[in-house]
Amino acid sequence: DTLLKFMEDNRDRIIVIVAGYTNDMRRFIDANPGLASRFTKTVEFPPYSPPELAEILKRMAAGQGFVMPEGFEKDLAAYVGARSKAEDWANAREMRTVLEKARQAQALRLAASPGGDINRLEPADIAAALGRQAGGAVDMDAARKVMARLDAMIGLAPVKEQVKTVAARVLVDARRRAEGIEVGAVSQHMVFTGPPGVGKTEVARIMGDIFRTLGVLRKGHVVEVDRAGLVAGYVGQTAAKTQERCREALDGILFIDEAYTLAEGGGGGSDFGKEAIDTLLKFMEDNRDRIIVIVAGYTGDMARFIDTNPGLAGRFTKTVEFPAYDPYDLVEILRLMASRQSFRLPPRFETLLIPWVEQRAQRHDWANAREMRTLLERLREAQAMRLASDPLGDYGQFELVDVERALRPAGDAARPAAGA
Repeated sequence: DTLLKFMEDNRDRIIVIVAGYTNDMRRFIDANPGLASRFTKTVEFPPYSPPELAEILKRMAAGQGFVMPEGFEKDLAAYVGARSKAEDWANAREMRTVLEKARQAQALRLAASPGGDINRLEPADIAAALGRQAGGAVDMDAARKVMARLDAMIGLAPVKEQVKTVAARVLVDARRRAEGIEVGAVSQHMVFTGPPGVGKTEVARIMGDIFRTLGVLRKGHVVEVDRAGLVAGYVGQTAAKTQERCREALDGILFIDEAYTLAEGGGGGSDFGKEAIDTLLKFMEDNRDRIIVIVAGYTGDMARFIDTNPGLAGRFTKTVEFPAYDPYDLVEILRLMASRQSFRLPPRFETLLIPWVEQRAQRHDWANAREMRTLLERLREAQAMRLASDPLGDYGQFELVDVERALRPAGDAARPAAGA
């Protein structure tokens, strides 16, 4: 208020320039009608590109009497590609820090081997200044380990193929940037479609690790939400709630399960869902280099959801379809779940499980791998009932009688199994 009054009283004698981050300054100007009417001109400063930062570093070095080594631009481009996604990235100020670190590295090198050119920085000095990112921002060993996790997942062959395609494109783009080649921005937001319990959330976590190891995301963590995590019950609260979860996902992935529910319902509920979508789209645009959003749900529902808003259709251009697990995949999933809890399944248990799966999979509430988790819990209960009267039994071994009991409808669980 004091500033606005002084500007008005001395409008021919003072010019005021206010500066800050783009989104913060928009909110600042909108906060007061007096600000909006006086600050009518905005100058947007873009971040420096890697070639521009290389030239800035070269000029800074020359100003201090140093000559940069040939080809330093390649290592610098890789470093910038990785570091520039950090929240504290400072553009040209970063180059001042790099130069200071390069001079320190040169001083240590010359102290150990006197006689070198004190006015020339060597590639080793630049590599030391840039740290581990020099020579490439991609951690290939870590990337291979993440891809091995994907390969270890049971089934999902078409999903694995699509994820590997995305990873290959990101890797090639990273190499092109390392060569100093400008790479156009590509939307990484995705739609995961398919029935429940087919690994959508786990694949999202793997995608986060892939994008982190390939230098696309700084953290690569996954924030999982659904409609309840974004929509509030009162007017004016939804935008704040959605922004909070989006900020939590910065430098990582926001995974929205059953996202189609944001566009469903009637009356106020529907309006709140629309407010969440609008807030989400604006946040994605304002932070397009720092967040990837994955929306997930049933195939038909997600197609209708994307069609409800042109902004959604324009940003979610990649769809990954998750098929339902077949009975043989679920046999292996149950076997893996059991082994992770130090249990062994009996021989020929699949002769009981496969017909049960084929029958149950026709139900609308069938949940694929989640059904195996529930079944494992029932197996443990059945084993406990059997071993309660046999303290010398093998606590790590399930028997066929346990499988039979676990596969019975819940109301029949108390009946003794055949042969018990």
